[in-house]
Parts: sequence; structure tokens; C-alpha cells
Amino acid sequence: NETEAKWVKEMFNWLANDGLSTGAIRDKLVSLNAPTKHGGTWRKAAVLSILTNPAYCGKTYAFTSVNHKTRRKPKAEWIEIQSDVTPAIISPELFEAAQKQLQVNREKALRNTKREYLLRGHLRCRHCGRAYVGGITTTGRKTGDRYRRIYRCLGKWKDYWKDFSPDNR
Repeated sequence: NETEAKWVKEMFNWLANDGLSTGAIRDKLVSLNAPTKHGGTWRKAAVLSILTNPAYCGKTYAFTSVNHKTRRKPKAEWIEIQSDVTPAIISPELFEAAQKQLQVNREKALRNTKREYLLRGHLRCRHCGRAYVGGITTTGRKTGDRYRRIYRCLGKWKDYWKDFSPDNR
């Protein structure tokens, strides 16, 4: 379907080249009166489903779920069908660029932040590669009036607190 293919290409370009979020892409599709597959309204989940589907770059996989779409298998267990079953709408390079941008968007999302941190989403742990998270510590425990913003590796922090869990006592 040429009309659907046109909008799919636009969505991947908006993500990979313009860095738009899935919500911004949905809003743009609505404002441009882009038709949905079933005539309804655009939802972020539908946009994300399209942007993460490798079929749009011509890759077809079998045996991707455990119980008829209820639970996905790890991608390493998927079996790729090696023929030209699915025609490619976008290039594999554009698909990979879109996946990288989705990861960047996930890391920089504001939905769960309570405070602003200048370097949020830009720092990574040199040991495990995870993103650093911002936090606050108090320097005067008794008075509690001096706060300091810090960055720390969440992976290291989780490993640290794991030692103090009731299971490990």
C-alpha cells in the first residue's frame, strides 16, 4: 500500500533524522490527517509498534513469541526467514538509526524526573555502560540544610544495595 508506505517512511525519518519522540510523531500524524490502518486515531503504542517492527526494512522473523503473541522470546531466539517475503520500505541503516534514537529518547524522557539535571542522559558508567542517574545527598546530616546533586551509576547502586537486602543477611 503506497499511502501507508509513504507515512511509514515519514515516521522513520522524523525519528531518526529529526529526533522526534513517539508522542511528537503521533501529534504530527494527527495534525497532517494521516490515515491509520483501521480508520481510528493515532496512538503512541501504534507508532512505537511500527517504529520497532523490522518487517519495514524487509526482515521477516518466525517463532518470535512463546504463546501466540502473549510473551516475546528474546531476539536471539527469533528465526529469520531468508527469502524476499517482505518488501523493504526503508533501508536497514535507517531502521538501525531509528532504534538508536528510540534508545536515546528513552534515556532522556522527562516522565519520571523530579528534578532537572544538566547532564541527564549524557553520562555513562565506564564499567558497565549504564546511564548515570541524578540524585541528591545531604552534607549536613544533623541539620539537613545542605544539599548536593550527584550522578551515580544505577547498576552499581543496585549492586550495592543488593548486599543489604533481607535475602542476603
